[in-house]
Amino acid sequence: FFSGSMAKFVDLFGPELVGKEGPVSTSAALEGKIVGVYFSAHWCPPCRQFTPQLADAYSSTLKSKGFEVVFVSMDRSEDDFKAYHGSMPWLARPFSSTVEDIYGSVFIQGGTVGMASYHFDAKDDCYLSYSNAPAHWALDDGTPMPERKPFEECSFDKSTRTFRGKVTWPGTTSFLGGVKCGEYRMVFDPEFARIIDGEIKLTGVDGDDRGTVLFGTELEYSRLMAKHALESKFKVQGIPTLVVLNSDGTVITKDGRAQVIQNLEGFPWLPDTELRDKCDQIFDIYDEDKDGFLNCKEIGKLALETGGGALPESEFVQVAALLACDPKKGITKDALFKGYTEMGMGDIAKDLALASDPKTRKKAQILAVAKEGTRLNAEQLSMIFDQYDPEKELTKAEFRALWGNLGFQEEFMQTYFTTLDTDENGLISFKELLAGLTVCSGADVDETAKFLMKVFDTHGNGVLEKDEFDAAMRASIKVLKAAVLSALEPMMMVMGGPAAMSAAVGADGEAKDVMQEIMKSFELPEPEDLQEAFDQIDANQDGKLTPKELTEAMKKDSGLAKVLLPSNLDLEGDPFGGACSVM
Repeated sequence: FFSGSMAKFVDLFGPELVGKEGPVSTSAALEGKIVGVYFSAHWCPPCRQFTPQLADAYSSTLKSKGFEVVFVSMDRSEDDFKAYHGSMPWLARPFSSTVEDIYGSVFIQGGTVGMASYHFDAKDDCYLSYSNAPAHWALDDGTPMPERKPFEECSFDKSTRTFRGKVTWPGTTSFLGGVKCGEYRMVFDPEFARIIDGEIKLTGVDGDDRGTVLFGTELEYSRLMAKHALESKFKVQGIPTLVVLNSDGTVITKDGRAQVIQNLEGFPWLPDTELRDKCDQIFDIYDEDKDGFLNCKEIGKLALETGGGALPESEFVQVAALLACDPKKGITKDALFKGYTEMGMGDIAKDLALASDPKTRKKAQILAVAKEGTRLNAEQLSMIFDQYDPEKELTKAEFRALWGNLGFQEEFMQTYFTTLDTDENGLISFKELLAGLTVCSGADVDETAKFLMKVFDTHGNGVLEKDEFDAAMRASIKVLKAAVLSALEPMMMVMGGPAAMSAAVGADGEAKDVMQEIMKSFELPEPEDLQEAFDQIDANQDGKLTPKELTEAMKKDSGLAKVLLPSNLDLEGDPFGGACSVM
């Protein structure tokens, strides 16, 4: 009886392989060997280029280290197979030309894959390709012809050798001057070597009949190759491909070609098993629906929670393509490991540590929301999350410390606390804090105005009187100036400090207060401007600002919100640009 690993090789290749002197026993030839499954064909130029490289590496280095190659032919005929195998110093799987259906075959027009070619990879994976179409070929909107356009509603009747499928162009896209849909019927010869009859019924964008294109006599499509079961098993995307198997039949790498060319000394190219195990753990954490794939939502969550940021669907499609995965299904375990180890997707050990900690994952999720919903800069957000556990609630003392560290108005800490404490339990939950910071983003003027009225209405009468408005503005101006000074600190140190800047001498020899000039450039309001500002906002001149008046003023002048809101510390852009025109 065969051992487990030998049984796997016999299952893959059959009981006998083709050797130089005739048939050899599969089990005897491959026992204890690392095996390279070499998919190749003589008609393929890249194959003819790589085969001598592989033969040289095999003869000089790899064979003596326990490596054996089994050639799996993609040639069109047995004679081609024999001639090509004759140039190789290794074994081969017996050639098989039997084709029982269309699956695993590619049918081409004009002798080139992709001028317009039909790929029947599996019952649920049939598509039209224009990967090698001329540059001037394009859809009606100018979009290049697709490399892979799946057939919809596929069916194949083996008794009549007839395939049916439909191609629909989405949205406003069309082809050939307004063709929206093509319904295909293809009939194959008994050997499944060519398409002998068929048609495409064309429908326009308005549902109108655009006629029929015939197959067979007018368009000549012939089979380029019939893919073997092995090619489907290892999901071979093209040739030449060298799949390397361990002595137990498990896959070491599907990119043995790159290893031979770039890393011959690294044979047997065994992956770091500990690293692979950690990668698999990451996969299992995020494969929430347990279907064996990481879909767009799941891979996006992985990226977000390990510090990579959000992953738009368009980027996910690109990532899936780079990893040779179907974006409709998702990323496989092997592909995820390849992404980490070959494409620099991240640090496996670090990402596993982050992914294994529920609090860290929760923090990353909330941080992402906070980045989108508040005006806090990255440094402020980092400070909040480093010092504050989202699972806990802040006491007033803790809130005061947090508020001060953020540089917010100390004078109104109590009213901010009361306003944020929506359930009035004397504590600020993270949900309440985040809600308050989001309102303070100023994105919703109505909500922001209501919030500010609650904060600054110290008299509790539902309006802002002159003294309340003055106090709010003075506190905000103080924060703004402190923020500016903080941002200018590096420059002040270079110039000798604030005193030196205030006593500088201009180019004309006149004394010049550089500090004052710089502060003026930020157009910060001065206390003497407050009366004018209040009068302009007070539309009915009754000496009181109603929520409506404050809302209307903020809608007309975004600078007012910037001055009144507690978070005004991001000086990277122009936070005070157009500052408060009512001043």
